[in-house]
Amino acid sequence: MFVTPRSPVKAQHTAQLASAQEEIATITTSQDSVVAQVEAFNAQLDSITIDAQMEQRFASSTATGTVFLHVRVPVDVFTEANHGTATGDDINT
Repeated sequence: MFVTPRSPVKAQHTAQLASAQEEIATITTSQDSVVAQVEAFNAQLDSITIDAQMEQRFASSTATGTVFLHVRVPVDVFTEANHGTATGDDINT
C-alpha cells in the first residue's frame, strides 16, 4: 500500500493558519483603534457644559410638553464624530 506524503497538506494548512492569524491581528488592531476613539470621544463629552439659561429653557420646555435642549459643545467634538460635518458649536437635540 502506497501512502502519499502529507507535507503538501501540512504546508497548505500552515499557510492558511498564518493568513488567519494576520487577519485576526488586523481585526484586533481595528477594534483597539475604535475603542481608543470612543474613549477619547467620551472624554470630550465630559467637557459639555449646560449653563443656568439652558437649564431654565429645558425646564420650561418640558413643562409645556416640548423638549428642547440646547447644549454648547466644542466644535471639534462633533466635527470629529461626524467626520467633518459640523458647522458650528451649537448642537440642538
